[in-house]
Amino acid sequence: METGKLSSGAVETLAAGHRQFLSFLENRVESREVAEDILQAAFVRTLERGADIGNTENVVAWFYRVLRNAVVDHYRRRASSERAVNA
Repeated sequence: METGKLSSGAVETLAAGHRQFLSFLENRVESREVAEDILQAAFVRTLERGADIGNTENVVAWFYRVLRNAVVDHYRRRASSERAVNA
């Protein structure tokens, strides 16, 4: 299955929301640096994979879902690493 491409309007909308996305992440992880890493990785994945988003209004809600999933993944990886260190 071929991935979709984000429209230039969707990319602009995501870029304009950078500060809000970073703030969202900072409230959910342990540091600004981790929030920046998660956000950068999410932007890269989004641009690489593309998305079938019909309009720019939906892209923000969709990207927040990507960020929420990225936060969950971050804590899962961290817990797994801590278990490995303590084993």
